[in-house]
Amino acid sequence: MRTEKLQNTDIINDKRMNDEDLDAVSGGSSLETNVLRRAFRLPEFSGFNCFKLFDTIKSILKDEFNVRIEFKDDDYKNQYWDIKTGKALTHLDVMKKIRAKYPREGDSE
Repeated sequence: MRTEKLQNTDIINDKRMNDEDLDAVSGGSSLETNVLRRAFRLPEFSGFNCFKLFDTIKSILKDEFNVRIEFKDDDYKNQYWDIKTGKALTHLDVMKKIRAKYPREGDSE
């Protein structure tokens, strides 16, 4: 997983970026939520399952990672907190925890 911020040379050199790379330079709550959904290998969002998927993501983060999430509108990033310490976390902090337990398909373990 890419943990450092992208440099301008990465964009200039036309490197392909995955969702986590894009999140490092931009992204609101929709992108973050979709990255979480894919990390947990949940189905695509649709009108029928949208609220259930939000609840599932919230439960997984709480139960498996001790993280509380507050989903935001698309122009803003989601907010995350460590349940035990109350410390605010970034999306990248949360993704590091997730990728340690749920590596991307094709990543070596």
